[in-house]
Amino acid sequence: MSKLSKATEESLSKIADEIQASEELAVFLEEEEDEQYKALVEKYEPSIEAIYNEVAEHNPLELLALEERIIQPDFEGLFIPRLLAFSVLRGAITDQYKYIHPQDHFKKILQAMIHSSNFEQIAARTGQSISLGFGMSSGIWVTHFMNTLHNKRLYSYFNKLTSSTRSSLKERERAYQSLNTQFKDSIYHTAVFPKTKTELKTMYPRLKKFLLARISKKLDNSTIVHNMTDMLSNPEFHNQPEFLPLLSLFSNFNSSDDRKEDIRQIFNIVRKEQSDFSDRYFDYLEKIYNAELPITPKSDERLYHLIDPAIDDDLKDYYALVHNIYTKGYIHEEVIAQVKEFYFQHDGLSSINECLRQSLLTHFNKILSQLSVDDYSEYFELNKVFIIYMGIFANAEFNLQYRNMSLAYVKRLLKKYTNKRGKDYQDIKKFVSTTYVDLGLMSEKQIAEFFKTKRKKPPVQA
Repeated sequence: MSKLSKATEESLSKIADEIQASEELAVFLEEEEDEQYKALVEKYEPSIEAIYNEVAEHNPLELLALEERIIQPDFEGLFIPRLLAFSVLRGAITDQYKYIHPQDHFKKILQAMIHSSNFEQIAARTGQSISLGFGMSSGIWVTHFMNTLHNKRLYSYFNKLTSSTRSSLKERERAYQSLNTQFKDSIYHTAVFPKTKTELKTMYPRLKKFLLARISKKLDNSTIVHNMTDMLSNPEFHNQPEFLPLLSLFSNFNSSDDRKEDIRQIFNIVRKEQSDFSDRYFDYLEKIYNAELPITPKSDERLYHLIDPAIDDDLKDYYALVHNIYTKGYIHEEVIAQVKEFYFQHDGLSSINECLRQSLLTHFNKILSQLSVDDYSEYFELNKVFIIYMGIFANAEFNLQYRNMSLAYVKRLLKKYTNKRGKDYQDIKKFVSTTYVDLGLMSEKQIAEFFKTKRKKPPVQA
């Protein structure tokens, strides 16, 4: 856990002082009505949230210190319901929706809630999170927590929350997905970086979850570059099964130039040390693609510049090929020939070939997403080239993904060219009807349904 920056500490102290001096707090302390506390929430939680979001996005390693400051008494319990939800969702879980490790930070926030003079107002806003946190914790953890409650009113409140999501996997999954959906756009993950092999084993699930969350949201990771690089530099970690996923994720998605040479050195040392590194790397890269993480041509270029070409392995050959695709374009005849040669050197269903297919689909999707609806004739020409790749790969899943990407563009076309008797509409319909049926991408019935005019329901008569 990193310490809070001085600027953040000052901003938080300013808000706390404003809360303590506020008329809203004075009125609440005088009348103790829920409506007065709600006024406090509405006035000050947006300011707290703004600071939280800024830290979470740019300095995620400070989050725990930030939360420990917010749960102090001078914040009057504001934002604790949100912090409880974040602490519950942050923990790494098994496929049984049980925590892999005890959630001490969750307990710390619960204790702050218990000792808050505004317990009743906080409790009214947070039962769902607490119930799920108990459900995913071990029975021993929950029992130990309950044994610390000597107040009958508190014990009764928490006891009701210990049973609602604990007994059934289905109930835990439903509750988790519901809470996760509620905060799907929030940023709240943080991490602690291991220094020993034992710590690597225990911290890995949460560290991986942290990286995946930041990657999926395309966040700036420049503030964790030194922590990640120092961790990956530890030679004791290189033969551990947790090492390759972390190295792969960081290498593919770290856009910072800071300490790039250190990462390059680590990557190539491991390539030399481990004869099966390439196979395991492509197995994991395939998982990254399957998880729909945002690998782009720029990601491939980053790896191309990390790879030492003096080491002769599949990594060298693969990234040399995707570099040519990136620089010359996938429509280039030389590139098509290189793809074909490379592809047939490996088993069709191998991970390295699947990664190649996905890389090409990424290129194609980028072009389609940027292609103007006015240039649909260019799409017709690009399609001719992609048909060649479909012939090379002979892969049904590849064809399906290509079809879905193409149809997304065709739907954009149909939003503009709405005149069914117009030349543009007819050209588009003829192309899709002929090409998609010939390629086996859609049946004639599916084509007819796709172009069928959706009738609007008549207005309901009053």
